[in-house]
Amino acid sequence: MSVSALPFPSYRRPGIDIARGFAVLAMVAYHFTWDLGYFHVVEGYPAASPLGRLAAHAIANGFLALVGISLVLAQHSPDFTRKFWRRQLILGVAAAAISLATYIFMQESWIFFGILHCIFVCSLIGFALHKASTTALLGIGVFAVLLPQFVAASALDHPALVWLGLGRELPFTNDFAPLFPSLASVVAGMIYARLKFPHRSFANDNQQSRKPNPLLRFLSFCGRYSLPVYLIHQPLLFGAFLGLTTLADTPERRFEADCHVQCTVSGGAAKVCTNACSCVTAELKSSKLWPALVAGALDDAGVARMSDFAALCGQK
Repeated sequence: MSVSALPFPSYRRPGIDIARGFAVLAMVAYHFTWDLGYFHVVEGYPAASPLGRLAAHAIANGFLALVGISLVLAQHSPDFTRKFWRRQLILGVAAAAISLATYIFMQESWIFFGILHCIFVCSLIGFALHKASTTALLGIGVFAVLLPQFVAASALDHPALVWLGLGRELPFTNDFAPLFPSLASVVAGMIYARLKFPHRSFANDNQQSRKPNPLLRFLSFCGRYSLPVYLIHQPLLFGAFLGLTTLADTPERRFEADCHVQCTVSGGAAKVCTNACSCVTAELKSSKLWPALVAGALDDAGVARMSDFAALCGQK
């Protein structure tokens, strides 16, 4: 039987791949800004700014909505169930790998329920709901949005339950996508796909009428292979930044970076901390204490003078 004779064509919808490709490239850009702050290439932490946090939420919810859309479209495949569980296996392994890697290298802020973990759980829920009525889905989506607004219990801050997103405190982790209200975005994607593609034959009719331009082909490629791109890009970026900053590293840079972290953790503004740390460096050099500091041979009197410099520079 030819492909064209199949009852449900197996072509992919290019628009969905392009949208997913755009989302994954936006995630790459966000992680690039995160690395800029982490390695002190720029002042402060752009990814932690209000705009950075807004971008992170928008990108994550875009991914989740695409999960819901893809789940509805995939139902029209003759072997939907087999493909679904195969994808879940790959996704589960990938999420576990991220948890393990971050636990080894960033134990204080390891990722235990990031975007991949959330997609894994939301996909299971979406699979269970794929035959539910659109009205029921709408009710579940509204419930997922409103539940965190009315439920906030300290008992749900327990490590075994914090992933629900119903506790009082945000956990200290590099990526957190709680089930509530994240589930609402997946459900919204499912509702959109049902309304946009109401007929089985149309929903999976994905032939392209013309060859897309290079940019769209690139976005489509990134969308088709979004999971490998997601898994690979941050180690590559992190490694590149680590290598470049190591090459450019100097005792002054290391001292000022450590000073800046301590200052900001103590509540200082980023710009004030930058100026104060530069001032302390200059004072240490002018007082001839700098060589002893670099050699790790600063005595108690030297430490006391450095503290005096820090207090003086903090007032400038």
